[in-house]
Amino acid sequence: MIVVKIIGGLGNQLFQYALGRHLAIKNQTDLFLDLRAFDHYYSLHKYALGHFNIKAPVVSKKELQEFSAIKNPYRRFLRKLSNLQSPWRFLKENNDGFSINILNSSGNIYLDGYWQSENYFAGIRPIILEEFKIQSDISDKTKEVKRQMESQNCASIHIRRGDYISNKKTNAVHGTCDLQYYRSAMSKLESLTDIDCYFLFSDDIAWVKENLHSSVKAIYVDHTDASTNYEDLFLMSNCKHHIIANSSFSWWGAWLNDYVNKIVIAPTVWYVDSSKKSAHIIPKGWIKC
Repeated sequence: MIVVKIIGGLGNQLFQYALGRHLAIKNQTDLFLDLRAFDHYYSLHKYALGHFNIKAPVVSKKELQEFSAIKNPYRRFLRKLSNLQSPWRFLKENNDGFSINILNSSGNIYLDGYWQSENYFAGIRPIILEEFKIQSDISDKTKEVKRQMESQNCASIHIRRGDYISNKKTNAVHGTCDLQYYRSAMSKLESLTDIDCYFLFSDDIAWVKENLHSSVKAIYVDHTDASTNYEDLFLMSNCKHHIIANSSFSWWGAWLNDYVNKIVIAPTVWYVDSSKKSAHIIPKGWIKC
């Protein structure tokens, strides 16, 4: 049995699920999702994997009762799992980036981390692509935008602001990609292929309209919000090329794109916090700028 703690925004939730699915397949066992963080202490984002074609159920309180007391679910649960006599292995991510030892783990496993590397699941890419298909209804406007994308050599540009700006703790870890990064990335992309159109995505689209301009036709995707961000992800993945932010959200928009000749431009600096390791985040073949 594999249990994965789900926390963070949609991009992080996808990373967590993808590793859990790979370990479940390798160990020929079942995958379960632990969503208690959203009920007890985490409120910055909402659980969003229910919009996808995922196969893992939520772990029940009954299944966790042998490890945790309801009144203090995390502390006692994790202490139990850390006990060497426990039949469970509690695997918590450290700051060293990708670890092959995680993929070699067996038995009953509880996963706690962000696991931001395709190395954790690249070997089951067809399965991940299938399970990360949208199963919720897509709006007519999103369908219309997708049709626009199909006839053009287009690229998505994702500008992450939101909590990267407003939350001091988040800003100290991630920082933000500045306008010079986007200008350099567009210049690089346009030197590699003839771009017909940019589709711009952001959690602060008004700022983007005012500040980020291009000689190439730009379409601002402004009909979605936080509750329908899975539609943004769907649309990003239907562009042929990508300029991503230092964000797991646009990372997935690019990774889920199956266009064989896609070009992905990513920021050289993923974290402004130098203690955070990012060497394994950007896949081989993506271009750092």
